[in-house]
Amino acid sequence: MSGLIVEFIKSAEVFHECGYEIFFDLGYDIKADKYNFHKEYDESSRWLPEWIQLKRTCTSSDIAGYNRDSVDYVLKNVIPCTDGGAELKDEWREIDSLSQVIKDRILEVWRDLEVSFVMVENGTLPENIIFTNALCNAIEEYGKEQGLDRFVMWRDHDLMWWSEPGKYGEEPYLTTPRLRQSPYIQYVVLHDLAKEKLSEWSPGANVVVLPNTFDFSPLAIDAENQSFRQDFGIPEDALLIGRCTRIIVQKRIDRDIDLLARLNRIALEQGLEREIHLFVAGNVDEDKDEFHRLKKMASELGVGDRVTFGNELRSHGKVHGPSQNQARYSIADLLSHCQLNSFLTSYDYEGFGNPIGESVASGVPYITTSYELYDSIYRQLGLRAPVLGISEEEDGLADENFVREVYSLLTDDGKRDSIAHQNYRCGQEHLALTQLENRLKSLFSL
Repeated sequence: MSGLIVEFIKSAEVFHECGYEIFFDLGYDIKADKYNFHKEYDESSRWLPEWIQLKRTCTSSDIAGYNRDSVDYVLKNVIPCTDGGAELKDEWREIDSLSQVIKDRILEVWRDLEVSFVMVENGTLPENIIFTNALCNAIEEYGKEQGLDRFVMWRDHDLMWWSEPGKYGEEPYLTTPRLRQSPYIQYVVLHDLAKEKLSEWSPGANVVVLPNTFDFSPLAIDAENQSFRQDFGIPEDALLIGRCTRIIVQKRIDRDIDLLARLNRIALEQGLEREIHLFVAGNVDEDKDEFHRLKKMASELGVGDRVTFGNELRSHGKVHGPSQNQARYSIADLLSHCQLNSFLTSYDYEGFGNPIGESVASGVPYITTSYELYDSIYRQLGLRAPVLGISEEEDGLADENFVREVYSLLTDDGKRDSIAHQNYRCGQEHLALTQLENRLKSLFSL
């Protein structure tokens, strides 16, 4: 599951435990580059807790003119316009027309389900302003019709300034619908920098900060997961680095493979008798070209037998439920067997960086890049870790100093324990699930 879905489930569980019935739209008919338009849900629910019911707010197949191509056209030809698309009168007329139809469909579903609360995830990204405008108008109409007050949590995990910024044109993003001063919407962001940016861009909008949170339950190797290494062919005495991520170019797994090869070379020089292995947890079918490129890279660097692509694992912590029994092992099981967890991601792709929070909550040291938001989210908490310095201009492989620092940490049990303990203590104060529960209950009078 993506980090966004994991965070939705954590929040939805608070409402579920307060007696709400939970319906979830996966957004298949919203985002063009996922190639999911018209796709059936099929077995998509296998990763979800059994108390979540999948529901499509609006299917695209029977709305004339609304399809993947039309959404992609608007994203590529309307969104980047630096003049606000003033000359695109026909396009704006079509956007307004389709938004009206979709708004009516959304309202039909909400009325049928007797919806009393709505969570919107990543609604500000201009991936599909046809749907965004429809959703905003549906919120206003439904709120008035039902006599509701603040019944929408609109949470932005990713924003134009940090999530592939070149994709959305240039600031001030004149074609992107701005936040509304609405009595029905509580806007939520993950960190102070996002609040500052959104408040400048949409003055008067009601924005609060609510960081992602994590399950700090202790991990252990037990009867359920003790065969993890054996089942994946990893030697019991190997030093293991985990990488829990989507297998796509933007996540820079090539850095992990290069690092692994260089760590093993140092181990050979130092006479270390233990092998160093890498476990990548992620869907190998999402970007098959990238998966095969990484496999080839590992083979060429001589570590093909020390890289395990474990495919999908169940999610970490409380978000996995009884219906997630398709995969035997979870990310927590992987972390239980790891010496380090890696997040060597690219500079401008992350809205938060959940794998770091999961490492901290699991008592496992992590390594990371200095991606754009790292300081604002994690370093300011006082967390300790080897950090590979990167920037928008310098986003390459690890330097020798970083490799040596990682090797030193990987092979020093005492240093790892000390760092893990400090990070766990700092993280628990700021990133525990109880904080999410308390904040949601306070914000929405649950």
